[in-house]
Amino acid sequence: MAFGSIHNITPPYYSVQKPSIGNFAYALLLATVISSCPIYGASFDCEKATTTVEKMICSNDDLSKLDSLLSLRYKRTMERAQNPSHVEQDEQLWLIKERDKCSDIQCIKRAYQHRLAEIDIVPLRTDAVMPADLYHFQLTKGKGRPVCDAYLQRLNTTDYTVPPYCNRPEVTTVPGFTSLHRVPLTAEQAYQIGERIGNFMDTGNQGSQEEDAMKEARAQELGIASPIASVSAYAKNISEGFTKAWRYIPPVDIDNDGAPDNILVWQGVGVDPSWGICGIPHPPMDQDREAQIAFILTNSNNRIDVPKTKAVFGHPSGGYRLPNGQFAQRFRPIGLDVGIFEYNGLYYFDTFFDMWGDFYNRRKNDPEMENTLGVFLRKDGQTQQVCEYHMTKSNNRSDEQ
Repeated sequence: MAFGSIHNITPPYYSVQKPSIGNFAYALLLATVISSCPIYGASFDCEKATTTVEKMICSNDDLSKLDSLLSLRYKRTMERAQNPSHVEQDEQLWLIKERDKCSDIQCIKRAYQHRLAEIDIVPLRTDAVMPADLYHFQLTKGKGRPVCDAYLQRLNTTDYTVPPYCNRPEVTTVPGFTSLHRVPLTAEQAYQIGERIGNFMDTGNQGSQEEDAMKEARAQELGIASPIASVSAYAKNISEGFTKAWRYIPPVDIDNDGAPDNILVWQGVGVDPSWGICGIPHPPMDQDREAQIAFILTNSNNRIDVPKTKAVFGHPSGGYRLPNGQFAQRFRPIGLDVGIFEYNGLYYFDTFFDMWGDFYNRRKNDPEMENTLGVFLRKDGQTQQVCEYHMTKSNNRSDEQ
């Protein structure tokens, strides 16, 4: 059973810009969606609301629902967390530094979505009792292989109340795993590589700055907006959480050949035309999944190492075979939700598959593919799948083997 909508069956056209729906039209559509929702009460007494943010929450059904949902998750997490005091401290910092600094409804909504996503990856006590309707992983391929068994344990030590298509846990409480240090890209750094990524995902050809300049000049001649996103556009998408991009310092050796690789992971707008928080439905599109793609960059940080990216993260088929029989040359990754981890000195990556099929180009159009997670090892010049998991909703916390 599918938990939420998956990426489009036809390969999407990627853009750094948000979808073309206008701000006014989107606001009108969002208002229609919100107005059709039932009334939800906030978690606090609205008659005692004093701050502007509290009053906005009480006057908006959508925000009241989010506040009530977060309150329930917070209480449940506090009961099960390994370090409840840390959860409480994080909650207070979130209130002070994020939610209560908002001045409009959309800002408050994003703040709640961010917090809901964060609180869903809090490590639990080993004796914690899981409530119903949580997401749970079962190992279906690779049983008995140490990395597969350990990664299963790592996956199932987290209380997911939204499907972890992105942001799978990076905790090191399970023996054998090493913490990887993410360094987020600045808006200027994202600008330097963003157009290369968008072009590569669209056409398989990353293009050049000279071609960008020609596009901008042509747009000026026609009197239309530039197709090249500005630094300020990247800054806005990053600040609002629509785009997340990071490198690893120290770098990881993703192909396990003894030489570090310049890895970039990019999530959301820029490799995906939608926007929102991964795993949380976003009206009016109700899309749960945001693409999270890994690339290998050149040492300059502003070009993709295309051969190496295709060799490590690219699907063996080389691209998409369209329904009309034509072969699309767009970059086809093994999956659209890549994560990276280290276990006992070797680097691995994992990804959920999509409706185009698995690593072997089988199981096409199978709705369960979006809930099937594969783990891959690149070594000795070959990428091989070593584990596979199926994600289900479960009220049983035991690690099924």
